[in-house]
Amino acid sequence: MRLTHTFLVPAMLAASLLSGAALAQGAAPPPGRPPAPGAASPAQTPAERARAALDQMLSALAVAPTDALSAALEERIQSAWIAQATPAVALLLNKGLRNLQNGAAADAADDLAAVTDLQPDFIAGWSARARAEFDSGSMEGALRALEQAISKEPRHYPSFKLLSRIAEEREDWKGAYDAWKKALDIAPRTAGGADRLKDLHRRAFGDET
Repeated sequence: MRLTHTFLVPAMLAASLLSGAALAQGAAPPPGRPPAPGAASPAQTPAERARAALDQMLSALAVAPTDALSAALEERIQSAWIAQATPAVALLLNKGLRNLQNGAAADAADDLAAVTDLQPDFIAGWSARARAEFDSGSMEGALRALEQAISKEPRHYPSFKLLSRIAEEREDWKGAYDAWKKALDIAPRTAGGADRLKDLHRRAFGDET
């Protein structure tokens, strides 16, 4: 009975934070009902409300008790990071991501360099630029972009995942393990995350005896 209770509390917390995130993005609470825990004071600016919702979702992600809740939180968190783009930057970001998806990595890197030039504090832009730089063959460019993303948001777990992939490409197994472990510290229920961590640990440190 006690184990069931400790399982349900984080689940209820994560669900309420997902509801609060929707409120922070502009939805009003139902009449007569107090705001959800993720919702912020009306005195806060929209940017402050969005930041408060993001902070709480990231905290909930670290303790999400099920894969389904973790996936839902990850989706909301990444949408929140992308929503920080200005309208002009959002257009450039979409263009860059289309080029990246279509295999035009060099064009994507140019588009995404323009994104970070226009909005240097846009974390998702730096992370996308890193992917484009890496796919276009500029590993150093990718690492510089990731350094920017992580310095601006140390909890940006997609950047740590990409950093791990880059280290793996260089056969830096310890670096790949360390970066992936940091990603899992933030998002422990990443799909396939635990298995990859075990594999990287084996490659970095050898088989356990």
